[in-house]
Amino acid sequence: MKKKSSRLALVAGLLLAGAHANAQMRSVVISDATVVTGNGRVYSKASVSYQGGKITGLGPRVRAGFLSKTIDGAGKFITPGLIDVWSGMGVPAIVSEGQASGQAADAYDAFDRDAIEAALAQGVTTVYVPARAIEGAGGLGAVVRLVPTASADAVIKDDAAVCFSIGARGERALGRLARTAAFRKRWQDAKDYRTAREDYEFELEEYEKKLKERAEKGESSSKDESVKKKDAGDKKKKDDKPKNRRRRRRRPRPRPRPQAADAVMIDRAVSTMTAENGENGERDGENGADENGKNGEKKSGDEIKKPEEPARDPEMDVLLRALDGEIPVRVEVYQPADILNVLEVGEEFNLRLILEGATGAHRVAEPIAKAEVPVILDAPVGTMRHQGDPRRHASNAALQTLQDAGVRVFIASGPDAAGSTAHLALRVAAAIGHGLAPKTAVQRITGQAAELLEIADAGQLRVGRSADFVVWSADPLDPTSRVESVVVGGEEVWKAPKQGADE
Repeated sequence: MKKKSSRLALVAGLLLAGAHANAQMRSVVISDATVVTGNGRVYSKASVSYQGGKITGLGPRVRAGFLSKTIDGAGKFITPGLIDVWSGMGVPAIVSEGQASGQAADAYDAFDRDAIEAALAQGVTTVYVPARAIEGAGGLGAVVRLVPTASADAVIKDDAAVCFSIGARGERALGRLARTAAFRKRWQDAKDYRTAREDYEFELEEYEKKLKERAEKGESSSKDESVKKKDAGDKKKKDDKPKNRRRRRRRPRPRPRPQAADAVMIDRAVSTMTAENGENGERDGENGADENGKNGEKKSGDEIKKPEEPARDPEMDVLLRALDGEIPVRVEVYQPADILNVLEVGEEFNLRLILEGATGAHRVAEPIAKAEVPVILDAPVGTMRHQGDPRRHASNAALQTLQDAGVRVFIASGPDAAGSTAHLALRVAAAIGHGLAPKTAVQRITGQAAELLEIADAGQLRVGRSADFVVWSADPLDPTSRVESVVVGGEEVWKAPKQGADE
């Protein structure tokens, strides 16, 4: 009986697993909804179908397949999952202490379920978290996908941007100038580091080339030496042969004795030759061999020295990636003068800048627009801030001024209040009343936000992309709108409780 019951349990388990797999692979269609794609297109009375984690159909003519699950979406809105392009959710206020190689992904708390579920309940599925420092370099920011359970796949990008901070703590003017000078020096040091690495690689290539040439020359010389030795041996054998011819000895002729004047001239000649020979001898001694290298020793000029490799610097390696345009540079900066200084450094080193905070950006909107640098603002403010606050230039007129100048403006929750991410849609709705264009408002927190973060599989509803979307009870920018369901990767990760269930 025990064996039979265990077999039944095994069969039941397999059936349940198969049913779960079928549920995952079963096509789901949400019909007759208003679909906002995230790239500027809006479909009325359209449908979205998804299966196996991917969107399989989109538009007014999507038909439900055999065994598909159909959900009535009449009166509802479907948008991509919202993206918060500057959030403090899940990371401490300070991630790094002035090191550009620090990583926000290492500090992200994937187990902060309360904050994650609160954000999902408001339609936010993706956030960018910075690597902040008190001042200067903070490290590498990360893009995180929000899922209700901790997962290794939560971090989409761990090198989304190099983070810097200038004047974010309300320093005086001289202190901020010093921070700007240090900001510039970091990039100059990175260029010098690259030059040193390139010089080393060139010298190493030359060194290896000379070694190869010497090896080939040494092989050729050894062959020539063997030939010479063979010829010398043959000549010696030839000379050793007995000769029958007898030589006649000559008697030396007597030399006439020099006169006194001749003797003086000879002495001078001998002295001159001796001096010259002495100098040559010293030179030969310095070189360790004569001109022909008869002693088999190398001259100092012929020595090949291997170049010394410069020490690797992980921080400089990160900055080089930014210099190459591989990753953008985000600078949290507020004062107009500091913004201009940052723009100047960005132009000098050809950096892909993104300004964060930037409450004084509207004062210098034209230079920002000319440099084509996007600006990320947090929520609009009701009143002017205190004189000593770095955000004292914040004003509700900033959005309109920046937009009129042609600056791309993004609204985010900001890093100071981790719980603000949950109210992203409300912040954008409030920003519309202060200058943000309604036509692009949703795109700034969906499709255009994904482009800013350079993530391909989020921000837009398109066939073949990941099924990440939100079902709303009404227009997502309507303050009365309510999130009814959130789907990430084809799985429903959040569902609104039924109204009246808590009564």
